[in-house]
Amino acid sequence: MAGRLAAKLEQYYRENSDDPGPARVTIPTPKGWFPRVEFLDTPAGQTEKARVSEKPDHVADHIEPDLATKFHQFFGCSAARASEGRIILQTHAIEPILTQQRTLEKLERERHEQKDASVGPVVEGRYSPLRVPEEVRIPPPSRLFKARFWINRWDAEGAFAICEGLREQGLGSPKVDLRQHGHLMNASPFEIAMGLGYTDRTNDAILGCADWMHNDAWWDCGDALSLHRSLIPKDAETHFEIDPPAKKSKGFRRLLPLGWGLNTAGHEPGTRYMHDWEQERHDVQDYAIIFRRAESGRVHFVLAGFTEKGTAAAGHYLANHWSKGLWKYVKPRSRASAAVLDSSHDFLVVIRGHSNNPEDWEEVKSFAVTPAKLRLKGWVQKQNGHWVLPKKRLPKPRSQRGPAT
Repeated sequence: MAGRLAAKLEQYYRENSDDPGPARVTIPTPKGWFPRVEFLDTPAGQTEKARVSEKPDHVADHIEPDLATKFHQFFGCSAARASEGRIILQTHAIEPILTQQRTLEKLERERHEQKDASVGPVVEGRYSPLRVPEEVRIPPPSRLFKARFWINRWDAEGAFAICEGLREQGLGSPKVDLRQHGHLMNASPFEIAMGLGYTDRTNDAILGCADWMHNDAWWDCGDALSLHRSLIPKDAETHFEIDPPAKKSKGFRRLLPLGWGLNTAGHEPGTRYMHDWEQERHDVQDYAIIFRRAESGRVHFVLAGFTEKGTAAAGHYLANHWSKGLWKYVKPRSRASAAVLDSSHDFLVVIRGHSNNPEDWEEVKSFAVTPAKLRLKGWVQKQNGHWVLPKKRLPKPRSQRGPAT
């Protein structure tokens, strides 16, 4: 899989990069269970050769008789149009950081020149050239660079796991869309947004469900999933740390992975968790969501983890379980092969496992949210498709009641 991922990234870079000098993509031996992806400059004058040959997306050795029908119903389009779907990877521009750095350098130079004017001329070589910010010069291992933008490498690996999984099943592979903030793209049959709080398309999809689900960013843990307290199951604390405790507050409950609150004295919550996570320990708990929402004749998916690796795990889980465990949520009542494009088959699934162990990720079934569960909990769907929880009408005080009859 690593070789195909490298070839896919390499091909995409050549087709979409504005840089005339294409990049060579290598995937060294992974330390964990996800391959490590890096972009490297191609030496001048060297001719690139495809190291991995791939079968075209439309060629299939064998497709299960029922698989194409399931794909149609789950993703909202026929398998023949799968290549028209998009997987969205949010990009972040490097240029604004460099522009900001240039401005700071200019202000610093002017300040020193004004100071030196009273004591004599500026000594040549006293001021260093533009200092490239450390986050660009020494990027974190979670970033991939493409031309003037970077993307999260865990988002990318989750995306290509979906492409690889669908291709191995004989189905078409969606396109990977590197999308800048604020940029709109042409409509596609289905979109899969990777990432929880940073991706614009994720925020748009969850905003339509803001009455019962949030993806807020918190000062102490970053982005996290929050659900309305009416949707928190009784066994919640066996799977997650629920904050705040249900008995002390109303409204929403934030989901944190088990072990988040384990800390030594004098440290903020999550300090020990993040230390163990950065050390890639195999006992670090994590979770992710897979959210499906049909709207305006299209199907939108959100795959997002509490940590970056959780997002990649969600991509692998969707690739392996969309036609099995997840398909039951969109399975139509009749045998019709029409795509399920109405909100009656929307769902939110929460999966959990260890950040660096692919074998134990599983669905937490009691946390699944479907239209049937919302109705059971007293929620009502409005004409625009949004779900609201009607306020309970309290009985009037005796003094405001009419005369007894």
